[in-house]
Amino acid sequence: EYSSSSSGNTYCQTPDWYDKWVVLDACVDDITPEDADAVAEAGGVGGGMDHLTAKANGLPYWPTNAQFCDKWAEQLVCYGSASRAAQDGSSCPAHCIWDSNQMRCNYEDSTFFNFMDDAFDTAEANSACQSSMDASTCVAQGNGDECVHVTYWDGNPRCMKSITAMHASLQSASAPISVESYVVTNNMHTLVCNPIQDEQTCDDTEGCMWRTSSSGSASCRTNSAYRLLQAADACADVPNIDFDAVAVANGYADMSEVTAAAYQLPSIEELCDAWEADFLCGGRFVHLTEAECANSPCAWDVSSGTCGHDVENAYPQEMSDLLSTDPAVGPMASNVSACAAAASNCNAEAECFLEADGTCNVKSSVAQVAAASLGYPGNVFLSMVAYEFHFAQVCGTRADQSSCENGDSQCTWDATASQCSTSSAYALATAANACASTEPRVDFSDAASALGTTMDTAFTDSGITEVPAWPTN
Repeated sequence: EYSSSSSGNTYCQTPDWYDKWVVLDACVDDITPEDADAVAEAGGVGGGMDHLTAKANGLPYWPTNAQFCDKWAEQLVCYGSASRAAQDGSSCPAHCIWDSNQMRCNYEDSTFFNFMDDAFDTAEANSACQSSMDASTCVAQGNGDECVHVTYWDGNPRCMKSITAMHASLQSASAPISVESYVVTNNMHTLVCNPIQDEQTCDDTEGCMWRTSSSGSASCRTNSAYRLLQAADACADVPNIDFDAVAVANGYADMSEVTAAAYQLPSIEELCDAWEADFLCGGRFVHLTEAECANSPCAWDVSSGTCGHDVENAYPQEMSDLLSTDPAVGPMASNVSACAAAASNCNAEAECFLEADGTCNVKSSVAQVAAASLGYPGNVFLSMVAYEFHFAQVCGTRADQSSCENGDSQCTWDATASQCSTSSAYALATAANACASTEPRVDFSDAASALGTTMDTAFTDSGITEVPAWPTN
């Protein structure tokens, strides 16, 4: 290995671990495997003699997915916000040690760090990316995606192997999925997030988040929740790890909250605020003039001469993404495309239903399964999906006034449009009940007022029982 002396001289020397392997390998017939493993472990080589032999032959020594995940989960707890807030060693969680220099809990497990050394060595091996390369030479290596030119953590420019290339190296070396995920997430800041200079691009990049420091400087950094989520996903087949407990150690209520934070999903309150605004801006129940629009949470569209959603409103954006036929965006893109293709044979397809206008669409049940996979907090988004599909799958299939108003209060006949639509009373009551857990409660009274009614009247007319607000203590 290449080393530097205290005087600054550099030289090549045999590493200590190799000297140990030479002795242990020569004495393999004279000592037990257990003793050989113990000597290797005492020398800081986790994995014992097997690991030493692999290293001596230039090969990585991979732990099982469970072995690495156990250590990774311990590290995440020790590096979590709860551990960082500890005042002394007595407050450190199990597996953590008190670092008197940094005055915080830390994690020092030689086995884990040896696993890490092999992982990073393998990820960075056989690279055409020389750290001193200038930007143009760097990015031209391979097929143009092997190297990236970045500012390293020490502030200096450096040519480094890209995330994509690292991932490929680990896969070809048969690294466990948890090892791949660990290396990728720990290089996200330097290779992916930090080079991004604008807030919008940062927040649109998976795994990144725009942050403003206490000093007021802003930059693109790795989303810490994204790291936790990647660990949980990579270790999903390891049954003895409680990732909800890991989430709590990092300042989250549970892994569902981590998922929402990782993908920067709207909170329950944000979803409900957007839902109430939809009554005003969606154009289904209220049609505002330009003057009225200016005093609402909506935005005036000059080209169409109508008052519509503000661009920041989460309701239409989240619904649009859910129903997208783009597989990179929509979780049920294949279902939407399949139903659209079914056309005249729509009702024969188990996942599809035929709207009154002849459109073949996916059923609400399919959409809700897809929505549940996205990790939104609580059940508000699922209720929004059911509500959205009520317009088409329930009321939209009733072709005339008689069938539309058939004794229930869910639908009402729109004589102007000659179609059956969800009644405003049913819509208001459904939305308000779905948002009963918000604090402060989004009660939809403003929306009711804009529709010329009250929430009490909406519950009475719809026949829906009001869900009481959740207690605040």
